[in-house]
Amino acid sequence: SSGINAEWPLRPGDKLQVVKRMNEEESKNYQKLHSDIEKEIEEGKKRIELYKKQLTEAKIIKSNKQQYDAIGQIIKKYPSKAETTESINKIEKEMRELKKRKEALDADVSQKKRQFEVLVYSIQQLQSDIQLQQEESGKETEKMDTS
Repeated sequence: SSGINAEWPLRPGDKLQVVKRMNEEESKNYQKLHSDIEKEIEEGKKRIELYKKQLTEAKIIKSNKQQYDAIGQIIKKYPSKAETTESINKIEKEMRELKKRKEALDADVSQKKRQFEVLVYSIQQLQSDIQLQQEESGKETEKMDTS
């Protein structure tokens, strides 16, 4: 038994002392066990709080990743900066070429308009000359008829 020799005779007060000492040791053991359990409970609460924070952070990270992926999908729908720049340069070159072509066509139209005006003027002069000749011819024919 607990360090007491069984052959050693116990007095009535000794037995009570042994039981008292055993009860005190048992009480100390229970107090230590209770204290250990309380410490484990506190450590468990701290771990739970830590896990809650980690879970919250993980949810935020997951949400950010989902938003990032969604934005990435939207961005993929549009051409890259290099492609856009190339397209803009191509369109600007076409616009310059079309402007030159328009200027050339405007000059051509202007020249044709001047030529047409000269032609109309020449026709009017020719008509005027013909009319004048006809009038003179008619006067000469009248003179011949009257003579």
